[in-house]
Amino acid sequence: MHGVRLVISDDHHGLEAARKTVLGSVPWQRCQFSPAAERGRVCAPPIHAR
Repeated sequence: MHGVRLVISDDHHGLEAARKTVLGSVPWQRCQFSPAAERGRVCAPPIHAR
């Protein structure tokens, strides 16, 4: 891959290993949606239970 300037992904161990292998020196940023979605799923009751 050429021209990649930034990788944005969740913090999955398999993705981390692949990213470091394939795109070692490219900066990485953790996706902000996945952690927020996980917190919402854990903290908020399902809509049908309200």
